[in-house]
Amino acid sequence: TSSMSSRRSSLGFSTVSMYLGENAVALCETISYAWVRLSEHDTRRRFPGAPIPSKETITSADKWINWLTVLTEKAVESFPFLRLPKRLVPQLSNSIRSALLIEYSSFPSSAVMTAFYKETPIIRCLGITLSAKIGFESLGSTSSAFKACLNARIYAEEEMSLFLQACEALWIKAGASITRDSLIDKEVQESCEAFKALQKLASSENASKLLFPYRECVCKLSPDVLMAMFFAKSSSRASKVACEKIIHASVKLQCAMLASVLQKRGKNITSECSEFFFCADIRRELWWNFIDKALPSCLSNSRSDEVTQLVKIAALRCLSETTEWVIADIMQSSSGSSAFARIKSVFEAPLEILQERHRRYPSATRAEAMRTLASLLILDPKYFAMKEVLLGALESVKKDMNQESAHQDCSKTLEMNASSCAANIALCVSRLPPPLNESIDDDAYSSIKKELTHLFHSWTILKGDKVRANVARGLGHIAKFRDLDDETLQLICDALFSCVSTGSAKTQWNSCVAIKILFENQGAITSKVFSSNRGGNNAGIILTRLLLTLIKTSENFKIRRESLAAISRVSRSFLNKFSYIDCTRVVVDALVQSGKQCKVGRELEDDHSNATKCLASENTGVSAAERYLKELKVQAISTFVHLLSIGDVSEIGCSKILSEHSSQLLEAIEGTTAVMEDGSGFVNATKFDKEAVSKAQTVLCEILGQKSTPPVLIDKNENVSKQMHK
Repeated sequence: TSSMSSRRSSLGFSTVSMYLGENAVALCETISYAWVRLSEHDTRRRFPGAPIPSKETITSADKWINWLTVLTEKAVESFPFLRLPKRLVPQLSNSIRSALLIEYSSFPSSAVMTAFYKETPIIRCLGITLSAKIGFESLGSTSSAFKACLNARIYAEEEMSLFLQACEALWIKAGASITRDSLIDKEVQESCEAFKALQKLASSENASKLLFPYRECVCKLSPDVLMAMFFAKSSSRASKVACEKIIHASVKLQCAMLASVLQKRGKNITSECSEFFFCADIRRELWWNFIDKALPSCLSNSRSDEVTQLVKIAALRCLSETTEWVIADIMQSSSGSSAFARIKSVFEAPLEILQERHRRYPSATRAEAMRTLASLLILDPKYFAMKEVLLGALESVKKDMNQESAHQDCSKTLEMNASSCAANIALCVSRLPPPLNESIDDDAYSSIKKELTHLFHSWTILKGDKVRANVARGLGHIAKFRDLDDETLQLICDALFSCVSTGSAKTQWNSCVAIKILFENQGAITSKVFSSNRGGNNAGIILTRLLLTLIKTSENFKIRRESLAAISRVSRSFLNKFSYIDCTRVVVDALVQSGKQCKVGRELEDDHSNATKCLASENTGVSAAERYLKELKVQAISTFVHLLSIGDVSEIGCSKILSEHSSQLLEAIEGTTAVMEDGSGFVNATKFDKEAVSKAQTVLCEILGQKSTPPVLIDKNENVSKQMHK
């Protein structure tokens, strides 16, 4: 919403700027002057014993601050600072900083005083100003195209000094509460607002230049340090509540900083110029401090009454930001034992909460721990002790999916996160390398695989659509295994029957992907479950007919596309004559219909005005509907080629279907070369094999009674060189 509002404001300013002209600069300077005048107001207590202003004076000052804050925020969102003189933003930030009552000395300072008026709006306004797009993100890049794209700006030393002083003011306001034995509501609000402003700055592209030069402040205001200082001197309940609010804000800032050090510059341009905003030393220092100190303090059970559940949830969200870059940094820069200990503590933190070894946790805390564990299981299995983690995660999943029988407080969010964790357990097991010999670990993984299959099968009957969507995703991971026995395979097929026929849109989409994976498994389609000896009751035919129904009836683009993709993996080993003819009929209808829709879409696009075309090209290049229709058509062609390549001329029932649309079908087959040369086509649907296309054209021409002309297809390397030349 904020990005949309800022985009609307920017568009509005670009229109108004024609009339404002140089007055935009004057308006920004006027706002800066107003903040400087506020800093000279007499409603500030600069020394002990200063006269106390009247209540009316303080109220009028608060109203003036609120209106000036709103004006400044609107200006920062609307002004295109990259096209204005670069001195404006440093001056504006310094003017706002001057309105804060701060005595600059050693950090944290006991000389920080409190103004009579409210400073919370000023702190919020300063955070928004420092987070504005001012060109910092392009400094340090070696790519000239990257700099030209982002309008690089080099700020003078004096201007950088103003920026850093403004950021320092936020750090001091955030840490001002440390120096006080008792806190009032106004001071707590100001400290929390300062943490929020720093969090916004950490999430912006200016963090590397403004926030992290104060690395000593990051350490002194980390959650473990604040917790030790606050709880050592807090006695009353009100004081503890105030401290917990500040600690919660500190943990949320920590989460924003942990995520920001993993951001890359240039991710929207090319992968070659993609690099981290932050060096590896900063990443390691911040993450190690969190894993070794902040995380144990926030999740400590010795302070179960002092550490609120909000702090625990915020710490778990920090932990969910862990990526393979973090694990790789730990592995490269630590000794073997210390690296293993750090990685082990990362996985043990959510597991300890889920297993509830020391105390019971509310469902919200367990749900966040389950979500964190699910995100960690996406990491490469080579980084952690797989067997212990998976067994512990599976036990936690079974426990939280049976909340009603265990007489626990039932939570739908916990169930959804547990089902997601179960799907990621299946993903983790599927990514393990094939065993070289039989071992105890292999038996454990095989039992996990079977137990997950039984759980997924039961959840398709007992649980709702949000759980079933994750079930379908997990079944797709299990379907990759080549050593599935008939019982497990039958359970997978039965669960997919249910998800495809009665699931929500997301459930059906995930089910189509799972069926495609199952059809690619040669060990599965040659089993008794898919055997043609079972007649029309074999699993392959039933799943295929369900996919054909979705292609004909579903209004969801992704479901139709993935259904066609799954049909492109069918095999004649389980399809009989009638089901093959049905596949051909439905796919041909889908191909012809998508061709007509693409033609109509192009005609409508030609009728649009030039202004509409310019706006569309500025946003996405082509409309979403046009892109979807193109992807659907390409996938239909790919599926049609596959069906023809696995058939033969004896399919008499197909001749009538193909004859009705012979011109469109021949054009589609001949157009496969153009699809292969078009790099913007749907990647997953353009994997045309030269032999398959040649055989498909031969079969089609023989059925239609025409002379076959083999298509001229270029090799993949030639295609790549042509794309590079373009």
